[in-house]
Amino acid sequence: MKKYIITAILFCSTAIPVFAQHDHEAHQQAAASTLHTISNSSLAQLLTSYYTIKDALAGDNADLASKAAASFLKVIHEMDNNTSSAGSIRPLVNDATIIADAKDIKKQRDAFAGLSVKMFALAKSTRLSSNPVYYSYCPMKKAYWLTNSREIKNPYYGSKMSSCGKIVETLN
Repeated sequence: MKKYIITAILFCSTAIPVFAQHDHEAHQQAAASTLHTISNSSLAQLLTSYYTIKDALAGDNADLASKAAASFLKVIHEMDNNTSSAGSIRPLVNDATIIADAKDIKKQRDAFAGLSVKMFALAKSTRLSSNPVYYSYCPMKKAYWLTNSREIKNPYYGSKMSSCGKIVETLN
């Protein structure tokens, strides 16, 4: 009888971790599937909103940058309400809020530097677009930005130094 009890205990102690591992793997697959679904729609929309902010700053238009940042935030909030996998987008909120609320283009550009680094981290971990995403660097500002074009249009100096910068990485 002891032999059967010991065998049953051993079986249960080895079976439980296997079931737990299976549940963990199923959860990871579901989370990845949810993030993939997001990347096909909302993440592309988020990237498009980011590009609108970048273009407004490159065109020295603080009002348009503010409106574009408000649209960017709207996309984030919709994503956040629709999924629990939106944790990777939450760090974008602070910088985008500063851009949306600021009327001073210098403050917007300073916040855009932080937003760009965080967007690049998101772009590296998730496919944001079926088109290439170019990561550009401004040596004068020592700051980066993402763009959908190989043409340099510097968002940190606008019309003063519109071609200052270079592409440092391409995400396909």
